[in-house]
Amino acid sequence: MSQPPPLPAAAGEPLRLTIDGRETAAPAGATVLAAARALGCDIPTLCDAPGCAPSASCLVCVVRDLRRGRLIPSCAAPVEAGMRIETDTADVREARRVAVELLLSEHVGDCEGPCRRGCPAHVDAPAVLRLIAAGRTDEALQCLRQRIALPGVIGRLCHAPCERVCRRGAADEPLAIRGLERWLAERSGAAGAAALPPARQRAVVVGAGPAGLSAAYHLRRGGCACVVLDAGPTPGGSLRSVPEAELPAAVLAADVAALRHAGVAFELGRRLSAPAELRAAADVVVLAPGARGGAWLRAAAPALAPLPEHSGAALLSDGRGMFACGSAVQPRRRVIQALADGWAAAEEALAFLRRERPGPRRRFDCRLGRLLPGELAEFLQEAEGGAAVRPARPELGYDAAEAAREARRCLRCDCRRRSDCRLREAAERCGASQTAYHGTERARVERRRDHPRIVFEPGKCIRCGLCIQTAAQAGEPLGLAFLGRAYGVRVGPPFNAALAAALTRSAAACVAICPTGALAWREELEQP
Repeated sequence: MSQPPPLPAAAGEPLRLTIDGRETAAPAGATVLAAARALGCDIPTLCDAPGCAPSASCLVCVVRDLRRGRLIPSCAAPVEAGMRIETDTADVREARRVAVELLLSEHVGDCEGPCRRGCPAHVDAPAVLRLIAAGRTDEALQCLRQRIALPGVIGRLCHAPCERVCRRGAADEPLAIRGLERWLAERSGAAGAAALPPARQRAVVVGAGPAGLSAAYHLRRGGCACVVLDAGPTPGGSLRSVPEAELPAAVLAADVAALRHAGVAFELGRRLSAPAELRAAADVVVLAPGARGGAWLRAAAPALAPLPEHSGAALLSDGRGMFACGSAVQPRRRVIQALADGWAAAEEALAFLRRERPGPRRRFDCRLGRLLPGELAEFLQEAEGGAAVRPARPELGYDAAEAAREARRCLRCDCRRRSDCRLREAAERCGASQTAYHGTERARVERRRDHPRIVFEPGKCIRCGLCIQTAAQAGEPLGLAFLGRAYGVRVGPPFNAALAAALTRSAAACVAICPTGALAWREELEQP
């Protein structure tokens, strides 16, 4: 069947079309993407950027052209008079998901490092290590406290699952992440718990054990005035029974003092009130009475039910502002798990106060999987050589220089662009799976470091050509180009030139326009 011709328009007149049932007008030469965005339609893109010619290579921006009965790339399709476009139908969303999954099927790299992935509290250990290596210890503690309310306790008692999955261990020894966290906590005291937002709403936490203390701290971080109720004379719960040799009382006291410094209040030696009474006196209530409080919890709050989106956390809710977490819900043998439960309860409570659904506990995470032979050497080029650094005086722990040297052993397994990768954002938005499509063999990890300021990882490149256009617009004498043909096409400097020779004036612009982690700053902490 022949396609209907576009309707003619008078010279200079805007072209009228319909997008998602709404009539609009756009100038001749405008793209469907531009017209849709002018209406407020949110269409994802990867290969589109202002000032660059469309390449229609990623196909994440497809929309349905109802007149022609087909999907078209909105970034490259010019508007036509009489067009009828749909931007958010089931078949459009499915096509976008498939497009993203095809890109993910050949993506070579991790979004998050194995150490963060293996931590029940999802601590951003790579970021903490980089800050320590740079001597920015106060910021490192701030980063740690984003997930850990009791850093001193964790530095002593954590079973360190992060170290078990550290890739450095395959070369010599894993990073001493727990030891570095202990060093951070012991040198910083109550620092890192200040500069919290003003209290706007009231929260009550029942139980001053690890889960309750974690929930209280993160509620306070979220802007709640928080009071912790406990029948005991001092905070700590089950932590108070840990032998002094494993957890000195002074370490626990310092962590609790940091919570007080942050504005968390305590009412100790108090009999537990009925949850309904507590709820009447606060905007949200978190019940964390510990393992011995399980029977009380079941009797006092029978309406609590598991939250399916938190299958890995011991977490209940009644849907009306009351939550329960920790060993009263599910026995916890590990302190880090209890702290993670408290964080999850606080996140749910804060989302309830904001009248919104909480975001996913963990973001989309592309996984590299098992390293191929020889790939570990590629990672080792990013790190300081040698086995784990031992403190010269073990009884005192690391000094600042030793801690920095140990932190510099990190292989930087996580992606440098994990926070602003548009491919990751598209995968989350489309509900894409990395494993939907399988090749016979994945490409190898490659990190080009032949530029003093940036790193190029070809395995993360989606061949959108934006960096090629950007370098050309900057007047690079050499620039970048598409190399090879057909399926084997790739992006790189022509004539086997070094990256430093190819990008003499446009490196920053190329990093900024790259939609993935293919082009990134060598040192994230020092980028412009």
